[in-house]
Order: sequence, then C-alpha cells, then structure tokens
Amino acid sequence: MAGHLGHITVNADSVHTDITNMPGSLEDAIGNVTVGRRSFGRYKSTHDLVDGYRQGEPLATQVWLTSIRQLAVSLASLANAFSPEVVVLGGGIMQADRALLDPLQTFFDLFEWRPAGKKTTIRKAYFEDWAGAIGAAAFLND
Repeated sequence: MAGHLGHITVNADSVHTDITNMPGSLEDAIGNVTVGRRSFGRYKSTHDLVDGYRQGEPLATQVWLTSIRQLAVSLASLANAFSPEVVVLGGGIMQADRALLDPLQTFFDLFEWRPAGKKTTIRKAYFEDWAGAIGAAAFLND
C-alpha cells in the first residue's frame, strides 16, 4: 500500500471515494479514470483532455489546470512536511510532459514553503510508466 501518493485526500468533503475508499483523493483529482466525470463527459481520457488543453479549449484548460493545481498543492504539502530534495513523478500522466510540468511548477512555486530559499526539484521518473513496477520489484525477497 505504501508509496502510492495518489490515495491521499485533497478534498475531504467530496462525495466521491477512490478504490481505497478515501474521499476526494489525488487520484480522483487527476487520474484517467475520472476524466469523464471531471469534464462533464466531454473528454474520455487524459490524452483527450491534454489534447484539448494544448488546443486551447476552455473546458479542457479549466479541468486540466484545476487538476494540476490539486497535484501541486498535494506535492507542496508533502514537501513542506518532509523537505525532500526532489519529487519524482512517474506513470501515464507523465506522457503529458510540458503540458503537465510547466503549470505544475508554476503552482508548486506558489505553495511550497521555502525558508532560506530551499527549493524542491520536480523531476520525471527515469523509467516513466515502469517506475512503480521497477521500484516494487526492488523489494522482492528471493
């Protein structure tokens, strides 16, 4: 169970729960499975939503940036609590590349607490979609 930060709550008042029964999870805020609900049925996948965002479609832009803001607030909350040197993001969402990372950095810069100028770096996982599987495999016992 540990290590999947998508199941932290970003909206405890939400009526929607994720697969772990958490209300208003980060996974629901930005995950592929809820794109249809978040976009009033207009977009069916994150790929479609990001395409709409890149084309400047207003609904896609609003939904995408709202989701990224929630991700940034979550990451900044964790950074403020644990003070990591770097946050590494992986999974399918990273296919959005600059459409994710640029606004994410903008929002993260607003919310990260930076005493003495310390800044947490956000990076894309080296193994992208395979990052979680490779990390889990590293903990297997013979």
